[in-house]
Amino acid sequence: MLIGMHSYTYRGYSLERALMKARKYGYDFVELQPVHFDLKNVESELERVDKLSQRFNISIPVVDYSCNVLIDDKERKRESIEFVKRVIRAASKFGTKIINGGVGSLIGPDSRDFGANGSAMAEERHYEMAAEAFSEISKVAEEEGITVTFEIHMNSLHDTAASTLRLLDMIGSPAVKANPDPGNMYATPHAEDGVDAIRLLQSQIGYFHFKNCRAIGGHYDYSWYLQNGDIDYFPIVLELSRIGFPELMTIEYCGLGDPSVAAERDILYIQNLIDEVEELVP
Repeated sequence: MLIGMHSYTYRGYSLERALMKARKYGYDFVELQPVHFDLKNVESELERVDKLSQRFNISIPVVDYSCNVLIDDKERKRESIEFVKRVIRAASKFGTKIINGGVGSLIGPDSRDFGANGSAMAEERHYEMAAEAFSEISKVAEEEGITVTFEIHMNSLHDTAASTLRLLDMIGSPAVKANPDPGNMYATPHAEDGVDAIRLLQSQIGYFHFKNCRAIGGHYDYSWYLQNGDIDYFPIVLELSRIGFPELMTIEYCGLGDPSVAAERDILYIQNLIDEVEELVP
């Protein structure tokens, strides 16, 4: 397996700095987040990014996308579907393996009330809308050799492993997979913990995110390194080892402070955990 760094770790800084630091700290690749490229001009932007990737000698096999197919406006929904197809076709020209994102948000009166949003407020029609759209999109992904992953994320239809699995089963394509993120699930009251999510999704896991946080006074603080947040990653990495690590896994730091401190520490922590569990799992 390969360990990547999410470019969002260096939001507020140039992509050049993110790539340079990722290579320096021993990451195998970088996941490209829209803070570092313009999705509206995806073709020319990915060409620019590819040149930077070559300059700094680090690959960018994962590109993030955004869309919203959970809307009744047929014209806007069609625009979203065609946009994701466009991202897939553009990304496939530059060796991209995964485009990571989702189907759109479901948010009630309070966007911070993660327990009331997302799958907690979803209706059957939302699953049907998303499945119909991505059944169409998946055909392009299959043709281009790209995997689309739904990141398990707060306020999304796929904010739990169970809701993600339900959606994947409805789509029924080998080109559409899950991206569990224990840090996101930790902030979602109705979501599973990391180990249970892995056991539920199994072979439907196409990618994986590592981040940590702490629950403080009813809020979730993400300014913590992987080793000292509320989430214990040993059992999670152990479970991943038991089912087989996905080919690509990424560390994302979303907190405050100097991102280089987190970037340097977090990869060493994950590498040590992987080494430890590989000795334990026959």
